[in-house]
Amino acid sequence: IMDALRLVPGVEVANINRNTFAISIRGFNDRFSNKLLVLMDGRSVYTPLFAGVYWDIQDTVLEDIERIEVIRGPGGTLWGANAVNGVINIITKNAKDTQGTLLSALAGDEENGTFVARQGGQLGDNAFFRVYAKSFERESSRGLTQTSGDDQWRTVRLGGRLDWDPSDADSVTVLGEYYDGNLFARSTLPSLSPPFATPRTRTKTDFGGGHLLGRWQHEIDQDEQIELQFYYDRTDRQPSGFNQYTDTVDIDFQHNLPLGEHNEAIWGLNYRLVSDHTAKDLVFTLTPSSDTTNLFSGFIQDELSLLADRLVLTLGSKFEHNDYTGFEYQPTARFLWKASERQTVWGAVSRAVRTPSRVENDIDIFTSVIPPDTFGPGAPPIPAAILIRGNRGFDSERLIAYELGYRPQISDTVSVDIALFYNDYDKLRAVIPRGAFTPHPLYGLAFIVDATNLLEGNTYGGEIAIDWVPTDFLQFRGGYSYLEIDLNLDPTATAPSISEGDENASAQNRAFVRSILQLPHHMEIDATLRWVDSLLVNTTRVNSYLTGDLRLAWRPLSDLVVSLVGRDLFDPQHLEFGESAFASGEATGVQRSVFLQVTLEK
Repeated sequence: IMDALRLVPGVEVANINRNTFAISIRGFNDRFSNKLLVLMDGRSVYTPLFAGVYWDIQDTVLEDIERIEVIRGPGGTLWGANAVNGVINIITKNAKDTQGTLLSALAGDEENGTFVARQGGQLGDNAFFRVYAKSFERESSRGLTQTSGDDQWRTVRLGGRLDWDPSDADSVTVLGEYYDGNLFARSTLPSLSPPFATPRTRTKTDFGGGHLLGRWQHEIDQDEQIELQFYYDRTDRQPSGFNQYTDTVDIDFQHNLPLGEHNEAIWGLNYRLVSDHTAKDLVFTLTPSSDTTNLFSGFIQDELSLLADRLVLTLGSKFEHNDYTGFEYQPTARFLWKASERQTVWGAVSRAVRTPSRVENDIDIFTSVIPPDTFGPGAPPIPAAILIRGNRGFDSERLIAYELGYRPQISDTVSVDIALFYNDYDKLRAVIPRGAFTPHPLYGLAFIVDATNLLEGNTYGGEIAIDWVPTDFLQFRGGYSYLEIDLNLDPTATAPSISEGDENASAQNRAFVRSILQLPHHMEIDATLRWVDSLLVNTTRVNSYLTGDLRLAWRPLSDLVVSLVGRDLFDPQHLEFGESAFASGEATGVQRSVFLQVTLEK
């Protein structure tokens, strides 16, 4: 899934190490990117713990994915808080479309093995199901010093889906999954004893969980439908003693309502309950250790067609109430103008918010140590722990976004999609030192760094995607994105902010081109080139890089495909991102790799 997202202009994807990713849209990239909402079949995988996504557990059988929708720009009106810079919606196929047997095996120099088994079947005339199992194991990468990166990654998952049409007007979907795995990293942990930090040691994170989702859709008539959805999600995570357990219950209702021949509205209601429990350790502490939050929301959006359906106006807003900041609203106004049969112009003005997370409210992160007598005479005679501390008064981050797009069909074989944007941010997270030492019951003495809303700024840029299909057996897709970020700390801040590093952690320029060539004798070649500009993540300089992937596929039988794939072929190893300021974990980069995959589907 992460690799597929690299081929979308405006989406930033970077491997920090073998099992850790930084993914965002239109800036603010980080391991803990917090302005991107990710959904899988209508279930939010955005964690309220740190306002981001655990990408290491987001997986499924890739052959079962119908499409991945990427919305660049705010999506708060429909999807709610935290859909600030974009939305990624991963949609899997109806069970009716995955009948029969699928078996797949993959192995290579960096892949110890990936195995997939899926079986689809039918229950009666109108019910279809599939069940699947998938496992993979990736070995450690080489660190930047050519020693082991100690970043192995293993996951096993079991799941299934049922699609049932009890009548012509009704459809029911039930899907669920259980997963289990672990991953490793090399981390430097702070210590109150000399030398005040451990060497980079191998740490292990165990994780597991699952979800169950049910959805009922009813068609009142051809243009009017209602949908009711419920899901339960459980996430267990145990990184180096900081155990986390999160339970989410979500109920969602939507109603598509025609209001005339050229007017259509959609409205909905949602309730979400999140309950978490964490165990304290020396580095991470959440106070209180357990918490339960409630989210109530509703939205309405109206779409009006004018000028013989050549002009479409869309107005709407989301209204939410959360336990941290209370009431929030997220309106949008959009237009789409069909200038001709081959040209479309669109624009939007939107407001979006990112509500606070548990970490920003309640965390103490022990990041490092100030040794005794560091500042000369009069300095504290004992070591002081540097703590990043949450703030119960932390407010929502706010965005006003302006977007303009143009989609021309140049010819029957060439289409172009151009999007420009200007984002104005307010109350962004800034992590500011207090400038004084404070007694602490656990660490003895602490130097506090507070989470505040003292950062503001703007981003602007654009993306272009070009599709060219010169023949039935050859197609090209290319993309380029440009991004400029300008952040400013509030004049009232007494010291610099760690968060100002967001300004340089996203590449200013990115580009890719991909070709798919169908060859005789049932063969196919896919080739991809990607170029990413240089960036600076905290103190780590990441040089610009050009890399390429190549896939040669052969179908000796109608139901058998053999693929040989080379990844990141141009360099033995290249760095794509740096370590986060808020967590320890070595950046090891990406290595050249080759693997063989055999897939049987019948």
